[in-house]
Amino acid sequence: MYTTSSLFLRTLAQVGITHAFVNWGSDHPALLEDLERQRVEDGKTALEIITCPNEMVALSAAQGYAQVTGKPAAVIVHVEVGTQALAGAIHNVDVGRVPVLIYAGSSPFTYEGELKGSRNEWIMWLQDFPDQAHAVRQHVRHVAQIDSPVNLTQTVRRALQIATSEPKGPVYLWARREVMEQDIDEALMRAPISMLKWPAICPAALSPQIVSAITSALLASTQPLILTSNIGRSSAAIKPLLALSAHLAIPIISTVPSTTNCPHSHPYFLGTTYLAAGTHHAVLQRADVILIVDTEVPWIPGNRDAQGNFEKPSESARIFVLDGGDPLKSRVGMWHVDAEAVALADAGVALGQIEQAVRAGAEGVLDEARVKEMAGEMEKLHEEWIAGMDKAEGFGVVVPLPLTRVQKGEQPPSPPISPISPVSKRRKVSFSRKSDDMDTATDDTRSDSPSTLGEDAPQSILMGPTRPVKNFTTPQIVASLRRAINELVPPSGALVLNETVTKYPLIWEHTRAEGRIASNLKSSASADAGKSIGGVITSRGSSLGWAIGASVGTILGSRVTDAQDSIGDLERRRGFDFAAAVVGDGCFMFGVPSTVFWMARKYNAPFLTVILNNSGWGAPMGSMLGVYPHGLGSAAGGQKLSVGFGPNVPDHSGVAVAASAGWAWGRRVSAHGIEQGGVRVQEDETNGRSPKEVLDMVIREAVRVVLEERRCAVVDCVLDAI
Repeated sequence: MYTTSSLFLRTLAQVGITHAFVNWGSDHPALLEDLERQRVEDGKTALEIITCPNEMVALSAAQGYAQVTGKPAAVIVHVEVGTQALAGAIHNVDVGRVPVLIYAGSSPFTYEGELKGSRNEWIMWLQDFPDQAHAVRQHVRHVAQIDSPVNLTQTVRRALQIATSEPKGPVYLWARREVMEQDIDEALMRAPISMLKWPAICPAALSPQIVSAITSALLASTQPLILTSNIGRSSAAIKPLLALSAHLAIPIISTVPSTTNCPHSHPYFLGTTYLAAGTHHAVLQRADVILIVDTEVPWIPGNRDAQGNFEKPSESARIFVLDGGDPLKSRVGMWHVDAEAVALADAGVALGQIEQAVRAGAEGVLDEARVKEMAGEMEKLHEEWIAGMDKAEGFGVVVPLPLTRVQKGEQPPSPPISPISPVSKRRKVSFSRKSDDMDTATDDTRSDSPSTLGEDAPQSILMGPTRPVKNFTTPQIVASLRRAINELVPPSGALVLNETVTKYPLIWEHTRAEGRIASNLKSSASADAGKSIGGVITSRGSSLGWAIGASVGTILGSRVTDAQDSIGDLERRRGFDFAAAVVGDGCFMFGVPSTVFWMARKYNAPFLTVILNNSGWGAPMGSMLGVYPHGLGSAAGGQKLSVGFGPNVPDHSGVAVAASAGWAWGRRVSAHGIEQGGVRVQEDETNGRSPKEVLDMVIREAVRVVLEERRCAVVDCVLDAI
């Protein structure tokens, strides 16, 4: 016996969907029944069914899957409550232009047994709302109701055609329970189903006039600049980007990136900015031609640099905006860039056109001496940027870490070895890319200083009678992670998922990711590049809690070895050997770790989590200081401002261990030592080692656990508390 649900599941499998991330409910009886029919008749289900005890995690995992494979997954949730429980993840896939097919059942419309599937549970009255799709309508590309099995395959294929066309994004299908329970003719199950006649929209090209305008502008330019956020979503776009940059010595800056757009070692790559005041590169203000490619926010016009100048282009700059899906950002309430031209064009196609035109038109026009001079200037800026990162990653004087022996099973001394307590005096916070880290205080008042710990602080905290050990900084932690990945993971085999909010740019820069598209030019200053880091990604949105759930999806997606089929990108991709989620402690809690690490064990999807633990939400505090830099709140700590998680901070790694029934590996590390389950580890693991050596030891072991033991690992790294 087959039902509409049978046809729905078969259609998904036939058109190329491989995974369904599911959270079942009372609207899914026929789906559950048909999956069991498949197991009985075929020995397995046509789709990989991934049970997700939380809907936001389900959609985050589907997003991670699509980010790796280029293919949409299915997410199945329960009526309007499950639709709402998708929560902020629906924002992320919308803003991130990630194709996902979301399906939700709906309460039955009959209640006297008139049809199979009529109401038979009290909740079905409470869940019958007049516009179930309203909760997600503004975030999806398409909404459709499945009214009948007769046109179900067309309904699904139209939805996928829209989801995989630029601007890509989620689509939402729903159906009443009686429709999905309806018995159908077996002939419907035998009919061929494919996407061959339902293709995504072809990538758009620039018009000849725009190609000519951009080419002539670049050939005459003395200070060209390329800004991008999302080019790296397609390797086909990175190659012409690098070729154009190399040919004309054009600097590249990533603004609020969602993916690796340029190899770190490319000598004209000048880094990443998240557009906090004072962090945009000075080349922006003197650029005479600017190419903005696949970028939502290239600069913030009202921001000023340290000298009081506006961080925006000059009035005379020639600006061209290119975007493959929505160049006017029509889904944003207010958006504008003073541009000479705005073009709907695929980045790879458009940059290829421009690069070819530049080569063809350069003879007799291009000032080679000027290009050579500019190349030297950009290489110098690149090398200075690298030198600044090298300095930020350093530990200064390396002093062995003395530890007081704690016997196995003995309780740690009070206070614990890695305290996270608010600073007694509010420190000045710098969001400048030139500072080592937001973690670094500009005065001597620190959470681990003798003045805040008292004279009875254990010897493990003090390097001597008066010399405190400084907590780790984000650059030091990320550099340690990069070294471990370079040592243990095959070249370009690692993916880093960045959800660190106030530390976003530090992760981008200190991973030094090379990506998977090599530049023909190499900076001599980039010897320590992240050669094994094949990519860094974010959600591209602003709803936090994406990274750890998405990590499960990236591991599952990496197992899909052939992503070239009839839907999604035609570009063939390969998966990753290793994934690391680098998150703040707030993002870790937002991510529902109890669900994520249960899923990771059940579906054998191990990944590393590195928590940058500042015991609170740094972003709201930073926002407050941005508006009230000298207000009353500027002198208050995180706990007083209600953005702190102390004084009794969670055992984050312990949550992962518990959720996975002991399968996950977890440690908490600070410059004062290592904890496991709240108890300091044995002296022989740490005694005589410097803080750098302790950090490297823990992170390297965590990477090894994921790669060799195929278990999740969580390293909770203590920073200064906010």
